Amino acid sequence: MFIKINLEKIYIFLFGMLGALTAFFLVYLMSSSPKNIETVNITGLVNQFIQQESLKNLPQDAVKQETKIFGDKLERELKRLAKQKNVVLLPSEAVIAGSHDETSLIKSRLMDENQDAK
Repeated sequence: MFIKINLEKIYIFLFGMLGALTAFFLVYLMSSSPKNIETVNITGLVNQFIQQESLKNLPQDAVKQETKIFGDKLERELKRLAKQKNVVLLPSEAVIAGSHDETSLIKSRLMDENQDAK
């Protein structure tokens, strides 16, 4: 009986601590600054890239290589913008209204990077 009572008190104490930690964690999550949502027309950027590549008449291997390079650049610029502005970026097709579009900024950054590479 003595051991059973002590185990019950230990369980009560441990679950109380778990509850307190959960409460502190929830308060921490709620107190962190919310991020704004901004959009990028990724489909439009990709379609424009495809149109430009189709005009070049490159061999299949070169097209694969340039596509990989473009995808890496696009991902890097999206991550960089999200980090710089402390925002969440979504494809513009996923948001109906109420967000700022950053497509032109990403497009200019990609073009600037292409100019620097040449």
